[in-house]
Amino acid sequence: MKRLVIFAAFLFAVVPTAWPQTPAVQPSPGEAPAATVVPHDLPIVPATPEQAKELAKWLKDARAWQKWDQQFRSVPQWTTWSGKPAERRRQPEAPAWLDAACDDFSEARIAATQLLVDACELKKDLARNYDDVIAARIAQERAAQQMKDEALDKSSFLSKLHFDGPYIMAQSDGWRVFSYFGLHMTLFDIKKRVYVWLPPGFSLVSIPTGDGRRVTPAYGAGLSVRWFDFRVPGAPYPSTMYFNLSQFFIQDSTVPGVNSRLTMMGLSFTAKKPK
Repeated sequence: MKRLVIFAAFLFAVVPTAWPQTPAVQPSPGEAPAATVVPHDLPIVPATPEQAKELAKWLKDARAWQKWDQQFRSVPQWTTWSGKPAERRRQPEAPAWLDAACDDFSEARIAATQLLVDACELKKDLARNYDDVIAARIAQERAAQQMKDEALDKSSFLSKLHFDGPYIMAQSDGWRVFSYFGLHMTLFDIKKRVYVWLPPGFSLVSIPTGDGRRVTPAYGAGLSVRWFDFRVPGAPYPSTMYFNLSQFFIQDSTVPGVNSRLTMMGLSFTAKKPK
Protein backbone atom coordinates (compact mmCIF):
# COMPACT_ATOMS: atom_id res chain seq x y z
CA MET A 1 0.00 0.00 0.00
CA LYS A 2 2.86 2.35 0.84
CA ARG A 3 4.47 1.70 -2.54
CA LEU A 4 1.16 2.59 -4.33
CA VAL A 5 0.89 5.97 -2.60
CA ILE A 6 4.50 6.84 -3.44
CA PHE A 7 3.93 5.91 -7.13
CA ALA A 8 0.81 8.09 -7.39
CA ALA A 9 2.62 11.10 -5.90
CA PHE A 10 5.43 10.63 -8.40
CA LEU A 11 2.98 10.70 -11.33
CA PHE A 12 1.31 13.96 -10.17
CA ALA A 13 4.71 15.57 -9.86
CA VAL A 14 6.07 14.74 -13.32
CA VAL A 15 2.95 14.57 -15.55
CA PRO A 16 1.37 17.99 -16.58
CA THR A 17 -2.32 18.57 -15.95
CA ALA A 18 -4.48 17.54 -18.92
CA TRP A 19 -7.43 19.98 -18.37
CA PRO A 20 -8.57 21.64 -21.66
CA GLN A 21 -7.40 25.23 -22.13
CA THR A 22 -8.60 27.94 -24.50
CA PRO A 23 -6.09 28.24 -27.31
CA ALA A 24 -4.57 31.63 -27.89
CA VAL A 25 -5.64 33.38 -31.10
CA GLN A 26 -2.67 33.59 -33.40
CA PRO A 27 -2.55 36.34 -36.04
CA SER A 28 -2.47 35.16 -39.61
CA PRO A 29 0.77 35.51 -41.57
CA GLY A 30 1.41 39.10 -42.56
CA GLU A 31 -1.27 40.50 -40.16
CA ALA A 32 -0.33 42.68 -37.23
CA PRO A 33 -1.61 41.72 -33.79
CA ALA A 34 -5.01 43.27 -33.01
CA ALA A 35 -4.84 46.44 -30.89
CA THR A 36 -6.90 46.64 -27.71
CA VAL A 37 -9.80 49.17 -28.08
CA VAL A 38 -10.31 51.17 -24.92
CA PRO A 39 -13.66 53.09 -24.90
CA HIS A 40 -13.31 56.78 -24.13
CA ASP A 41 -15.83 59.07 -22.43
CA LEU A 42 -17.84 61.41 -24.68
CA PRO A 43 -17.51 65.14 -24.01
CA ILE A 44 -20.52 66.70 -22.31
CA VAL A 45 -22.14 69.84 -23.74
CA PRO A 46 -22.57 72.53 -22.42
CA ALA A 47 -18.98 72.12 -21.41
CA THR A 48 -18.57 75.29 -19.33
CA PRO A 49 -20.76 77.24 -16.90
CA GLU A 50 -20.71 80.16 -19.36
CA GLN A 51 -22.18 77.99 -22.12
CA ALA A 52 -24.84 76.65 -19.77
CA LYS A 53 -25.79 80.19 -18.70
CA GLU A 54 -25.90 81.39 -22.32
CA LEU A 55 -28.04 78.42 -23.39
CA ALA A 56 -30.45 78.80 -20.46
CA LYS A 57 -31.01 82.48 -21.28
CA TRP A 58 -31.68 81.73 -24.96
CA LEU A 59 -34.04 78.91 -24.06
CA LYS A 60 -36.08 81.24 -21.81
CA ASP A 61 -36.21 84.07 -24.39
CA ALA A 62 -37.01 81.71 -27.29
CA ARG A 63 -39.91 80.10 -25.42
CA ALA A 64 -41.35 83.51 -24.59
CA TRP A 65 -41.04 84.60 -28.24
CA GLN A 66 -42.66 81.38 -29.48
CA LYS A 67 -45.64 81.93 -27.17
CA TRP A 68 -45.98 85.54 -28.39
CA ASP A 69 -45.68 84.51 -32.05
CA GLN A 70 -48.36 81.85 -31.73
CA GLN A 71 -50.74 84.39 -30.18
CA PHE A 72 -50.11 87.33 -32.51
CA ARG A 73 -48.99 85.58 -35.72
CA SER A 74 -52.01 86.73 -37.73
CA VAL A 75 -52.74 89.89 -35.74
CA PRO A 76 -51.42 93.19 -37.19
CA GLN A 77 -49.42 95.33 -34.79
CA TRP A 78 -49.65 99.14 -34.78
CA THR A 79 -47.64 101.88 -33.12
CA THR A 80 -49.40 103.74 -30.34
CA TRP A 81 -48.90 107.31 -31.51
CA SER A 82 -48.52 107.30 -35.28
CA GLY A 83 -50.89 104.43 -36.02
CA LYS A 84 -48.40 102.93 -38.47
CA PRO A 85 -47.58 99.23 -38.67
CA ALA A 86 -45.23 98.37 -35.83
CA GLU A 87 -42.11 96.29 -36.23
CA ARG A 88 -42.72 92.75 -35.07
CA ARG A 89 -40.64 91.15 -32.37
CA ARG A 90 -37.59 89.34 -33.69
CA GLN A 91 -36.79 85.77 -32.85
CA PRO A 92 -33.86 85.56 -30.38
CA GLU A 93 -30.61 84.41 -31.94
CA ALA A 94 -29.36 81.06 -30.75
CA PRO A 95 -25.77 80.63 -29.54
CA ALA A 96 -23.35 80.23 -32.41
CA TRP A 97 -22.23 76.80 -31.24
CA LEU A 98 -25.75 75.35 -30.83
CA ASP A 99 -26.15 74.07 -34.42
CA ALA A 100 -22.93 72.06 -34.28
CA ALA A 101 -23.76 70.76 -30.81
CA CYS A 102 -27.19 69.54 -31.91
CA ASP A 103 -25.67 67.82 -34.96
CA ASP A 104 -22.98 66.17 -32.81
CA PHE A 105 -25.61 65.02 -30.34
CA SER A 106 -27.79 63.49 -33.07
CA GLU A 107 -24.72 61.65 -34.40
CA ALA A 108 -23.79 60.42 -30.87
CA ARG A 109 -20.48 62.26 -30.90
CA ILE A 110 -21.19 64.07 -27.64
CA ALA A 111 -23.22 63.56 -24.49
CA ALA A 112 -25.86 66.22 -23.83
CA THR A 113 -27.33 67.60 -20.67
CA GLN A 114 -31.11 68.05 -20.42
CA LEU A 115 -30.58 71.72 -21.16
CA LEU A 116 -29.07 70.94 -24.55
CA VAL A 117 -31.77 68.36 -25.33
CA ASP A 118 -34.51 70.93 -24.66
CA ALA A 119 -32.68 73.57 -26.70
CA CYS A 120 -32.29 71.27 -29.71
CA GLU A 121 -35.99 70.33 -29.61
CA LEU A 122 -37.04 73.97 -29.39
CA LYS A 123 -34.69 74.99 -32.20
CA LYS A 124 -36.17 72.27 -34.43
CA ASP A 125 -39.68 73.44 -33.59
CA LEU A 126 -38.83 77.08 -34.37
CA ALA A 127 -37.35 76.08 -37.72
CA ARG A 128 -40.81 75.21 -39.04
CA ASN A 129 -41.83 77.81 -41.59
CA TYR A 130 -45.25 79.35 -42.07
CA ASP A 131 -46.14 76.85 -44.79
CA ASP A 132 -45.73 74.01 -42.32
CA VAL A 133 -47.81 75.87 -39.74
CA ILE A 134 -50.60 76.56 -42.26
CA ALA A 135 -50.58 72.93 -43.42
CA ALA A 136 -50.87 71.75 -39.81
CA ARG A 137 -53.72 74.18 -39.16
CA ILE A 138 -55.59 72.98 -42.28
CA ALA A 139 -55.15 69.39 -41.16
CA GLN A 140 -56.54 70.25 -37.71
CA GLU A 141 -59.54 72.06 -39.18
CA ARG A 142 -60.18 69.17 -41.56
CA ALA A 143 -60.08 66.69 -38.69
CA ALA A 144 -62.43 68.88 -36.64
CA GLN A 145 -64.88 69.12 -39.55
CA GLN A 146 -64.72 65.37 -40.04
CA MET A 147 -65.52 64.82 -36.37
CA LYS A 148 -68.41 67.27 -36.69
CA ASP A 149 -69.79 65.41 -39.70
CA GLU A 150 -69.44 62.08 -37.92
CA ALA A 151 -71.29 63.53 -34.92
CA LEU A 152 -74.04 64.66 -37.29
CA ASP A 153 -74.24 61.19 -38.81
CA LYS A 154 -74.59 59.69 -35.34
CA SER A 155 -77.30 62.12 -34.28
CA SER A 156 -80.36 60.97 -32.42
CA PHE A 157 -83.73 59.98 -33.81
CA LEU A 158 -85.12 63.50 -33.28
CA SER A 159 -82.52 65.01 -35.63
CA LYS A 160 -83.97 62.94 -38.50
CA LEU A 161 -87.64 63.52 -37.67
CA HIS A 162 -88.94 66.70 -39.37
CA PHE A 163 -91.88 68.71 -38.09
CA ASP A 164 -93.44 70.35 -41.14
CA GLY A 165 -94.84 73.86 -41.11
CA PRO A 166 -97.25 75.31 -43.67
CA TYR A 167 -96.82 74.08 -47.26
CA ILE A 168 -98.31 75.67 -50.37
CA MET A 169 -98.72 74.47 -53.93
CA ALA A 170 -95.70 75.21 -56.15
CA GLN A 171 -97.68 77.25 -58.76
CA SER A 172 -99.13 80.71 -59.24
CA ASP A 173 -102.44 80.03 -57.48
CA GLY A 174 -100.90 77.65 -54.98
CA TRP A 175 -102.40 79.48 -52.03
CA ARG A 176 -105.69 77.72 -52.75
CA VAL A 177 -104.24 74.41 -51.49
CA PHE A 178 -102.05 74.42 -48.38
CA SER A 179 -101.13 72.23 -45.46
CA TYR A 180 -101.40 72.93 -41.74
CA PHE A 181 -98.66 70.69 -40.43
CA GLY A 182 -97.04 67.33 -41.08
CA LEU A 183 -94.24 64.90 -40.30
CA HIS A 184 -91.56 63.19 -42.36
CA MET A 185 -88.24 61.46 -41.75
CA THR A 186 -85.01 61.90 -43.74
CA LEU A 187 -83.39 58.51 -44.24
CA PHE A 188 -80.18 59.54 -46.03
CA ASP A 189 -78.42 62.65 -47.26
CA ILE A 190 -76.55 63.98 -50.29
CA LYS A 191 -73.29 65.68 -49.24
CA LYS A 192 -74.53 66.59 -45.76
CA ARG A 193 -76.91 69.32 -46.93
CA VAL A 194 -79.62 67.83 -49.12
CA TYR A 195 -81.70 65.09 -47.47
CA VAL A 196 -84.07 62.64 -49.14
CA TRP A 197 -87.28 61.54 -47.50
CA LEU A 198 -89.60 58.79 -48.67
CA PRO A 199 -93.11 57.67 -47.74
CA PRO A 200 -94.69 57.67 -45.24
CA GLY A 201 -94.32 61.44 -45.18
CA PHE A 202 -97.60 62.68 -43.73
CA SER A 203 -99.41 66.05 -43.91
CA LEU A 204 -102.86 67.51 -43.37
CA VAL A 205 -103.83 69.37 -46.55
CA SER A 206 -106.65 71.90 -46.82
CA ILE A 207 -108.35 71.90 -50.23
CA PRO A 208 -111.22 74.05 -51.49
CA THR A 209 -114.67 72.54 -51.98
CA GLY A 210 -117.92 73.85 -53.41
CA ASP A 211 -119.24 74.83 -49.99
CA GLY A 212 -115.98 75.79 -48.26
CA ARG A 213 -112.83 73.78 -47.50
CA ARG A 214 -112.01 70.26 -46.50
CA VAL A 215 -108.99 68.90 -44.61
CA THR A 216 -107.69 65.59 -45.90
CA PRO A 217 -104.59 63.52 -45.11
CA ALA A 218 -101.85 63.33 -47.73
CA TYR A 219 -98.78 61.13 -48.04
CA GLY A 220 -95.64 62.03 -49.91
CA ALA A 221 -91.90 62.12 -50.49
CA GLY A 222 -89.42 64.84 -51.32
CA LEU A 223 -86.15 66.67 -50.67
CA SER A 224 -85.12 68.70 -47.62
CA VAL A 225 -82.36 71.30 -47.95
CA ARG A 226 -80.66 72.33 -44.71
CA TRP A 227 -80.97 76.10 -44.33
CA PHE A 228 -79.78 77.41 -40.95
CA ASP A 229 -79.61 76.57 -37.25
CA PHE A 230 -81.57 78.46 -34.61
CA ARG A 231 -82.55 78.14 -30.98
CA VAL A 232 -86.07 78.51 -29.64
CA PRO A 233 -86.08 80.54 -26.39
CA GLY A 234 -86.21 78.14 -23.46
CA ALA A 235 -85.41 75.05 -25.55
CA PRO A 236 -82.54 72.89 -24.23
CA TYR A 237 -81.17 72.11 -27.72
CA PRO A 238 -80.75 74.04 -30.98
CA SER A 239 -82.89 73.34 -34.03
CA THR A 240 -82.29 73.29 -37.78
CA MET A 241 -84.55 74.84 -40.41
CA TYR A 242 -85.05 73.15 -43.79
CA PHE A 243 -86.64 74.12 -47.10
CA ASN A 244 -88.66 71.27 -48.64
CA LEU A 245 -89.88 70.42 -52.12
CA SER A 246 -92.27 67.47 -52.11
CA GLN A 247 -94.88 65.41 -53.91
CA PHE A 248 -98.03 64.65 -51.91
CA PHE A 249 -100.75 62.22 -52.87
CA ILE A 250 -104.39 62.46 -51.78
CA GLN A 251 -106.11 59.12 -51.55
CA ASP A 252 -109.60 60.41 -52.50
CA SER A 253 -109.92 63.68 -54.35
CA THR A 254 -113.41 64.48 -55.56
CA VAL A 255 -112.87 68.23 -55.79
CA PRO A 256 -112.87 69.60 -59.35
CA GLY A 257 -109.58 71.27 -60.29
CA VAL A 258 -107.56 69.53 -57.57
CA ASN A 259 -105.41 66.60 -58.68
CA SER A 260 -104.65 63.65 -56.45
CA ARG A 261 -100.94 64.44 -56.96
CA LEU A 262 -99.77 67.75 -55.40
CA THR A 263 -96.36 69.39 -55.87
CA MET A 264 -95.85 71.49 -52.75
CA MET A 265 -93.09 73.48 -51.05
CA GLY A 266 -92.64 74.59 -47.47
CA LEU A 267 -90.51 74.60 -44.32
CA SER A 268 -89.68 72.07 -41.66
CA PHE A 269 -87.43 71.94 -38.62
CA THR A 270 -85.65 69.27 -36.56
CA ALA A 271 -84.29 69.11 -33.03
CA LYS A 272 -80.50 69.02 -33.24
CA LYS A 273 -79.50 66.74 -30.36
CA PRO A 274 -76.27 64.80 -30.98
CA LYS A 275 -75.48 61.77 -28.90
